[in-house]
Amino acid sequence: MTVAPAMRPAEDLEAELLALLVQLFESAPSSLVEDAMTTLTTAAPAVPPAPQPRSARRQIPAEERPWAAWRVRIVFAFSFVVVGIPIFSLMLWFWNHSSPAHGLAAEIVDGFSYIWVLLAVPVLLNVIGAVSFRNVNKRKEDPMPPGTEVCFRIVTRGTNVEAVLKSTLAVRAAMAQTPLFPFSVEIVTDNALPEVEGVRTILVPKHYRTDSGARFKARALHYALEISPISDGTWLFHLDEETHITPSVIRGIHSAVVEEERSGELRIGQGVVLYHRDLDKHPFLTLADSVRTGDDLGRFRLQHMFGQSAFGMHGSFILVRNDVEKEVGFDLGPAGSVTEDAWWSLVEMARGNRSRWIDGYCLEQSTQSVVDFLKQRRRWFVGLCLVCLRAPARLLHRITLVSSVILWGVGWLGWWSVSIAAVVVNARIPLGVLLIGTTSLAAYSALYLLGLELNLDQRNVVWYRRVPWHLAQILLLPVYSLLESAAVIYGVIRPDFDFHVVKK
Repeated sequence: MTVAPAMRPAEDLEAELLALLVQLFESAPSSLVEDAMTTLTTAAPAVPPAPQPRSARRQIPAEERPWAAWRVRIVFAFSFVVVGIPIFSLMLWFWNHSSPAHGLAAEIVDGFSYIWVLLAVPVLLNVIGAVSFRNVNKRKEDPMPPGTEVCFRIVTRGTNVEAVLKSTLAVRAAMAQTPLFPFSVEIVTDNALPEVEGVRTILVPKHYRTDSGARFKARALHYALEISPISDGTWLFHLDEETHITPSVIRGIHSAVVEEERSGELRIGQGVVLYHRDLDKHPFLTLADSVRTGDDLGRFRLQHMFGQSAFGMHGSFILVRNDVEKEVGFDLGPAGSVTEDAWWSLVEMARGNRSRWIDGYCLEQSTQSVVDFLKQRRRWFVGLCLVCLRAPARLLHRITLVSSVILWGVGWLGWWSVSIAAVVVNARIPLGVLLIGTTSLAAYSALYLLGLELNLDQRNVVWYRRVPWHLAQILLLPVYSLLESAAVIYGVIRPDFDFHVVKK
């Protein structure tokens, strides 16, 4: 086991990273190596340099500043209008050219259409979150409290060595560019990995078992809590094996830790995850994840505004102090190991530990095949059902997640019943259902476009090249709705309690 020092001078970081590149990244794409070398040669020295033009400071990773609150609101409102007009026009045209429901099939479709109205509730929460969005970083930050350290913990099975090493490089390159606090890097792995100097590697023994029988990622995380030498006062930042941090996250972490240490609240933090890394290679499935970024800016931002994690948390991009994480730990049993992030965050909330928002972006990859997409969504659905049924928390703390999962499970009946009523049966659904449901559909579509626009902006796509992507996003929305529905049905018919690791 190699233990990283709390903080190294920038010159040492440069030498270590150069060795890392030479020894371990020969198989990486040449563009990555070139970008990383550029980052290293311009890393900040021990003495702050004179101010440089913004273009000279803009290194890889490219994400520099989170969007201003007004931009989130305007993009969402504009997207709602742009996509809402054609959706309303189309739905009203079908409604005017339909006839009142007659016959058994028409009556069944008419009844299921009322489910569409229920979907207005989660969509409304996303709307409130987007239009009330605000940043939390202060313009002038105070220094980090003395002795405070941040540990970046990367969890992996150890089968995708290249992805893990690239994520490690991203952490160290971002910290070399934005050295705001002492840090260390930990890799928690089920399989042996090449040793990297300055990185603490924790190899989970094959024979290791927790008292409650935790499995998969939860098992590895709990072992790390037991064996890691970091202090209880160290702040942990959790990353998946393919997650890349950016300088914006470094600033967000600094701001959050300073505020939490001063107030003593020690809230658990989370922010926005982007998915544009493989947009050129896998555009279809990358666009499918635009809604996840939109969700972060909507209902997930809203829940953290109230200090709650009612909808759960992402397994990556979690900032938590070590002693707070230890209060619950990850010995969650087999049921809690399918979606360990949601189970853990729900129990933390039930214990009175609050959450908060962090300004900044992490960058992840989307799935690379439709099969992996379906299995990923199936795992989420099955795992969240287990959280709702078995997590050791009062119904008061579970009710929001329970309602969300129920609507996820039956929501497809509302949307597809309306589609069948309009196209196949030619039945006229109630006008009130049509208006509420269509408004929800327009807002949900705007959430996709909001997430897409943020991803394209952070990818530095010029404005006129974004238009085709937005058109493709709109045209593919029915396909993505079908895939999401299929994943739910897949989970109901063939539930799988294993942890399927998608190829990334």
